[in-house]
Amino acid sequence: MNNKNIFSNIALLLLTLSCHFLKENVTLIKKDYLNILWVDKTLEDNRKLPQEEMSLRNKESKTLLEKSLALKKKKQFSQSIQLLENAIDKEINAEVYYEYANVLSSAKRFHDAIKAYEISLKLDYKRPELVLYNIACSYSLLSDEENTYKNLEKAIQKGYKAFEYMEKDPDLKNIRDKNIWEWNERIRAYALPDIDLKEDNVAGFIREGMPRPASYYFLCKNGIVLRTDFRYDSCGPNYAKGKWKLVAKQIQFMWEELCVPQVTGLNHLDQRGPCVSAIIKFQPCQKTSDLKMQHSRKSISGLEYYEIKSMLSDQSEVDSFQHKKTNREPLQCNPDFKPNSLADLNAIEYPRN
Repeated sequence: MNNKNIFSNIALLLLTLSCHFLKENVTLIKKDYLNILWVDKTLEDNRKLPQEEMSLRNKESKTLLEKSLALKKKKQFSQSIQLLENAIDKEINAEVYYEYANVLSSAKRFHDAIKAYEISLKLDYKRPELVLYNIACSYSLLSDEENTYKNLEKAIQKGYKAFEYMEKDPDLKNIRDKNIWEWNERIRAYALPDIDLKEDNVAGFIREGMPRPASYYFLCKNGIVLRTDFRYDSCGPNYAKGKWKLVAKQIQFMWEELCVPQVTGLNHLDQRGPCVSAIIKFQPCQKTSDLKMQHSRKSISGLEYYEIKSMLSDQSEVDSFQHKKTNREPLQCNPDFKPNSLADLNAIEYPRN
C-alpha cells in the first residue's frame, strides 16, 4: 500500500470517529425545565427505566405535586415551584407542567409560565382550551395584545365557553380596557362557527363601518380589489385599486394605485365643518410604489379571519364589517379602467338592499 492510500485511510478513520463522537454528544442538552428539547430527551431516557421504577417515580411525583399545590394556596410560590421541579425530575407529564405554569404565573413569571403552558400542550394536557386561555391571560398581563387575541381565539375554537367569566377576568383587563369596542367585536366573532373559506364566498361588496371611517371594498371575481374611503378630514373620497387573494384564512390586499383628491381652501374654524369651504379637484391616480404610504393606507393590508367570519355571518348587519354578493360588478373591475373624475372615485357604493 502506497503512502497516498495510507493517508486516505487515516483521514477516513478520523472522519468516522469524529462523526461518531458528534453523534454521541449531540444529545447532551443542558437541564432546563422550560426547554422542550430537554423535556423530549428526558422523556426518552425515562422510557428506558424498568417498569417498577417508573411506578415508584409516578407516586413520588404525585406526592410532590400535592405538596406544591398546598404551598401555592399559602402563596409560597418559590417553595411550590421548587417542589414542582422536583416532581418533574421524578416524572414528566402534562398535569405537572400545567400546574407548574400556573404557579409560575402566580409568581408573575409570565414569560416562563407561557413556556410551561406550551410544554403541557405538547404533552397533550386533557383540557387544551384551558391551557390556551391561560396563555392568553399571561400575554394580557404582559400587555401583548396580538398574542392575547390569538390564543383566546384558539381557546374558543378548542371549546372554551366561559364568556361571562372572560368579561370580568382581571387577567384580561389590560386588553379589554385598551379598546372595549374591538374586544367585543373580536370575542363575538371568535365564538362564531368556522366557515369554509373560498374566493366565491367573499367576492362582492364589503362595507367597513364605524368606529373607523367608512370604507367600501369590492372584491372582483378576477382578483382585482377596489376601495373607496370617505374620510371627514380629507373632504372627499379616496380611491385605491390592487389585487386580492386568500392567504392563511385572511384576505390580503396588495394596493397598486391610489387616488387622493386635491383639497384647498380648508377652513377648520367653520362650525359647519372643515369641508364646507373646501375646493376639491380630481387628481390622477399614482402608483403606490411611487408614494410614501400613510399609516391608514399600507401597500399590503388585509382582513383577519375573525372579521371575515363576522361579515359572512347572520349578525353581519350589526357588525362593523358587512358583506353582500352581487351579479353586477363595478366598471373599475376592468383592469384597463382609469378614473377620470371625482365621480369615478365615488363609484363603489355598498348596496343598501
